Amino acid sequence: MSPAVVVALGTMAGISLASLIDLPYLAIWAIFIFTCSAALMRAIFQPSKGQTLTIFLIFVLLGCLLLIMAPDEAESHRPETHTNPLYKSIAKLSAKALNEKDNSLMLAIVFGDQKNVDPVEKDNFRRAGLLHMFAASGFNVALLAGFLMILARYANAPKIASAALALISVIFYLWLVGSSPSVARAVVMSIILYLAIFFGRRVDATASTSIAAVILLAIDPRALFDIGWQLSFASLFGLLVLAPLIANLFEYKRSKVISAFSLTLGAQIAVAPFLINYFGQLSTLSVLANPMASGVVAYVTVVGFLAALLSTFWPTLAGYIFATLTPPLALVSWTSSVFANIPASTIEMEASLVYAVLFLLLTLMVFAALRSIKGRLTMSAIIIFIIAAQTAGLWINLAQGIQREALSVHFLDIGQGDATLIKSGDGSVILIDGGRDFFLLDRELRQRQVTHLDLLIISHAHADHLGSVSELVKKYPVAAVIEPGVKYDSDVYRDFRQALAANKIPRLIGRRHQKYKVGEVEIKILMPGKNLIIGSNSDVNNNSIVAKIEYKKFSLLLTGDIEKEAISELSESRVNLKARVLKVSHQGSKNGTTVALLKKVQPKYAIISVGQSNPFGHPHQITLRRLNKFALKTLRTDQNGDIYIGTDGNSIEMISDK
Repeated sequence: MSPAVVVALGTMAGISLASLIDLPYLAIWAIFIFTCSAALMRAIFQPSKGQTLTIFLIFVLLGCLLLIMAPDEAESHRPETHTNPLYKSIAKLSAKALNEKDNSLMLAIVFGDQKNVDPVEKDNFRRAGLLHMFAASGFNVALLAGFLMILARYANAPKIASAALALISVIFYLWLVGSSPSVARAVVMSIILYLAIFFGRRVDATASTSIAAVILLAIDPRALFDIGWQLSFASLFGLLVLAPLIANLFEYKRSKVISAFSLTLGAQIAVAPFLINYFGQLSTLSVLANPMASGVVAYVTVVGFLAALLSTFWPTLAGYIFATLTPPLALVSWTSSVFANIPASTIEMEASLVYAVLFLLLTLMVFAALRSIKGRLTMSAIIIFIIAAQTAGLWINLAQGIQREALSVHFLDIGQGDATLIKSGDGSVILIDGGRDFFLLDRELRQRQVTHLDLLIISHAHADHLGSVSELVKKYPVAAVIEPGVKYDSDVYRDFRQALAANKIPRLIGRRHQKYKVGEVEIKILMPGKNLIIGSNSDVNNNSIVAKIEYKKFSLLLTGDIEKEAISELSESRVNLKARVLKVSHQGSKNGTTVALLKKVQPKYAIISVGQSNPFGHPHQITLRRLNKFALKTLRTDQNGDIYIGTDGNSIEMISDK
C-alpha cells in the first residue's frame, strides 16, 4: 500500500473518531471507517513495516484536529451549483433546440443539472442503476479532457500542450457547473495527473485518489459525512480495487466483455452498502444496463459539451448540434425505462446499516468461495450471476409483499409533511396525502409493493401534503381522488388539478356525512362541513378533510392540518370521534389539538408525521404534554421513522423503524 493511501485512511479515521465527540450520530460511520482501515492494513502490510502504522496514527491525530478545528457548523455547506451566468445562457439555447424532456435529460447527463428532470424519468434511471449518470462526475471530466487531448494529439501538439489544454477544460468545467463532491474529486485528480505529465512522471491512480481525498478533507473535513462524497470515492474504489479482483476470477480476464462486467460490478458492489444504508435500494440489473447505456451517454456528454463551447461564439451552429442529440437521448431514456420495468430490477428494502453489513458479509463469502474454486470462471458465470440476482430480487420482493395482517396502516417518513398508506388483505390500497417529494414517496410505495391506488385522499392543498401528487398520478393508476375543493391559488394546486384532468381521474369533493367503502374498509368524512370556515388564520388548513377509517373494531382518525376553529367545530359536533389511533393535526403544532378533542377521541395511540430538525419547532411541547395525558403511546416519524400498524380488526401490532 502506498504512503498516500495510508495518509488518506488515517485522515478519514481521525475525522471519524473526532466526530464521536462532537457529532455522536456519526459514531457508526466512524467505527466503519476505522475497522476497514485496520483490516486493510493488516491484510496488505507486512509485519516488518511498522513505520506504516506510525504514519497512520499520526494522520489519525491530524484528522481529529481537522474536524475539531473546523467551524462549528451542523453540516458542510456545499457551494451552489449551476448558477453560472454562462451555464444559464447555454441551458436557454439548448431549450430552444430540444424539447423539454430531452433538454432536461441532456443537462442532467452533461452538466449534472437534475432540477428539471421529470421525476418518473429520474426514477427509471434509479431503478435501472443508472442514476449516477445524472451526476456531474469524474466520468464527465475524464471524457471531456480525454477527448480534447486526443484532438490535440491528432493536431501534432506537444504532450505538454495537450495536457495544458485538458487541464484548462477541467477547470472550465468546474467553473461552469459548480463544485459538487464528484467534480471536485475529479478536478483535483486531474490536476495531479496533468502536473505529472508536465514533469514526465507516472501516476498511480490509487495514490492520486488518496491525495485528492486528503486535499478535499483538509479544505472541508465534514465532507467525509456527505453522501455524495462517500459515493464518489466508493465508486472509484470499486473501479480501481474491486474490478481487477473480479476480473482475475475469469479465464479470459482481458476480454472486453469481462472488463466491462468487472468495472460495472466493482463499482456497484462498492456503492451498494451506502445505497442500502441511506436509501434502502439495490439494483440487480445495473451490470447490464450500464454497459448498454454508457457508450451513448459518453457520446451525449462529449457532443453536448462541444455544443456548449460553441454557443459562446457561434450559437446558431451550437443549436443545430444540440438538436442532433434527440435520437441518442431517446435511446438512453428507452434503455432506462426497459430495465426499470423488468420485475425485481431493484430490490427495495428498509434503509438500514444492518442490511448494509449483511450485504458486505455475503459479498465477502461469495468472493472467498469463488477464489477457492480450482480453475477460473467462464463467460457463463456472468449469465448465472444475473439470473441469481434477479431470482433473489423476486423472492425478496415477494416476501416483503406478503400481508401479515388483514389491515396495515403505514405512516410514512417522508420529511416535513404527511403520507399515510392503508393496505387491506384483499389488495385494496388507500393513500392519504403524499408529502412534497415524489422520490421519497415512490420509494416508500415500492418498498410496500404498491402498484395502484383504489383511493387517494388529499386533506388540503398545501405542498407538504400535495406536492408529490401531480407526479404520483402519472406513474400509479388511481381510481379516484377525494379533496376538499377549497379555492387556493398556488402552482402546486394547479399542477394537481391539471394532472387529474390529463389522466382522467375522477375528482370528488369531500364533505361531512359522506361515506366511502374500499374493500372492507369504511371511510367517513367528518370535515369540512357544508359551510366552509371563512376568515380564520388559515382557511385552507381549517377546511382540511377529516376522515375516520373503520375496519371491524379498529378505527383511525385522520385530522389533516385543522386548527383551533375547525377543532372546536369538530369537538362540538355530535359525530362519534372515538378512535383507537389519532393522526395528530398539523405535524403536532401548538394548535394541532385540544383537550376537548382528545376527550372525545380517547386515543390509545397518537401519531405525529413530522420532519427531522424542521424550522417550525414541530411538534410543540404543549401538544406533546396533552397527548401524554390521554394516549398510551405517542410516536413521531422524525424520531421513529416509518410507523406500521397491523390489525385483524381487534388486536393491534405496532412497529417502528427506530
